Amino acid sequence: HQDRPYWGGSDKYSLWIALDDCSIENGCLRAVPGSHSDGYIEHAASDDNKFQNRLGDDRIDESKVIDVLMQAGDALLFHDCLFHASHPNTTSQDRWSLIATYRDADVHDESTLWSAALGL
Repeated sequence: HQDRPYWGGSDKYSLWIALDDCSIENGCLRAVPGSHSDGYIEHAASDDNKFQNRLGDDRIDESKVIDVLMQAGDALLFHDCLFHASHPNTTSQDRWSLIATYRDADVHDESTLWSAALGL
């Protein structure tokens, strides 16, 4: 998926900080480097877990997908149009992360999501 369908509006950047080591087994991120350059892609697919904002499998070139293995304290900075997902967590342990999302307040943003969350 891309994060743009959630945020809408202008460009946003997320800093994904691993609070635990991230492996394939515990659900590390998967990403397609450079995919943000294609801009927003319409999301129409859903999966068995009712996840609605999913890119169709025909949109993903699996040969370009990388696993983002991280150690606790590592960080990944990415654009809201980057194709990304997580492996399923097949362990009995949770995998924790902290995600901070940034947008330039000097750039017009037609999204009302941010002000709605604050009750403005």
